[in-house]
Amino acid sequence: MKVPMRIWISLAFRFVRRHRRKTIATGGFIIIGTSVLVVMHSVTVGINDTMILNTTHLHYGHAFMEISAKTFNPRSLARHVASRHDVEDVLVRYRFTALLSARDKTVPVIFYGVDPLREAKRTAIAKRIISGRYPKDDEKGVLIGSGAARRLLRKDGDPVSVVTSAGVFLGTFHISGIYSTGIDRYDEGIAYLPQAQLDAGTKEKLDAEVSLFFARHSDINAITEKINRDSPLERKFATWDSLMPDLVQLIDMNFVSMKIIMVLVFALVGFGISNNFILTLVERFREFGILKAMGVTPRELIGLIFLESMFICCFASLIGLVLGWVITETLVQYGIDFSYFTSHNRYFVVSGVVYPRITMEGLYWPAVIAFSVSLISSYVPARIAGKRVTAETLRFA
Repeated sequence: MKVPMRIWISLAFRFVRRHRRKTIATGGFIIIGTSVLVVMHSVTVGINDTMILNTTHLHYGHAFMEISAKTFNPRSLARHVASRHDVEDVLVRYRFTALLSARDKTVPVIFYGVDPLREAKRTAIAKRIISGRYPKDDEKGVLIGSGAARRLLRKDGDPVSVVTSAGVFLGTFHISGIYSTGIDRYDEGIAYLPQAQLDAGTKEKLDAEVSLFFARHSDINAITEKINRDSPLERKFATWDSLMPDLVQLIDMNFVSMKIIMVLVFALVGFGISNNFILTLVERFREFGILKAMGVTPRELIGLIFLESMFICCFASLIGLVLGWVITETLVQYGIDFSYFTSHNRYFVVSGVVYPRITMEGLYWPAVIAFSVSLISSYVPARIAGKRVTAETLRFA
């Protein structure tokens, strides 16, 4: 006679309640393993977020466009984008190469004419100033890197001469500040001065750049694609991931490594679960023998044990997800400071503090891996109980 499924479900629940030691021990393995995976994944996501934030806010922004001299007005483009699209900020920079000179020392640099207030508010350079400050609009000041200052034997407040690559003498400026990113390309070869110190005629002859900054966790590619569709220009904005393929590969590698670690962690947890099931099922052999004597088939017995395992796995996985979420939210309040380990890493130039972040993927994969591995771990013990001869099972003491 076919037994209704509700009877098997009722029996499975009863066995789960009766065998509390097995339920608590097995569930504990799953809860700890699942919560650890959730926290590890959220930390990985936080590390990737920090690398993106540090890199995009150093210069390029989330989307970037280079504009050749005399092609079109970069400020008109910036106003157009800011008025029609969901962007937090639009920075316009004018770029030219020049020589910085002090006494008998000369250093070639790339100069950027910037809006000092907006640049200091939005980009990471302001946070890496080791002496002085950004130059103000109404002063002839320059912000230079620590490498250039060291080669010129200059400090903030000292005068330097600026001569463009075309041989035009722009004048004598004072060093308003010195920054240090730890990246040689910036510290030795990039300097900043106020756009207000460049006249309109000079700006028209210079190449320009426009950097877009979006809200945190925005869909950068979708917003940039919309901006490009709306733009009447042939030249389009490039997103940070197309400008920095090395960072994209590093992020992808982090996620692949994370998934491998997830599987390995739960493979170890699976051994513990399987061992616990075997010990518990051995204690219940007489119970299973009685069920088989009453007419329960080996397949039905295996199914019953699987139902027990499924209930334990479902509830324990949910508790593990909630526990992992709570731990992650606690870590978010304080952050995890990796500064000691990232002080020379260009992807952590602004800050080494990582704030873990929960994602749907970070909940989905731990739950799937925990549930799958736990059920697989119960398969061998279930077969042992299901295939054992009824008489031998009843004689087992």
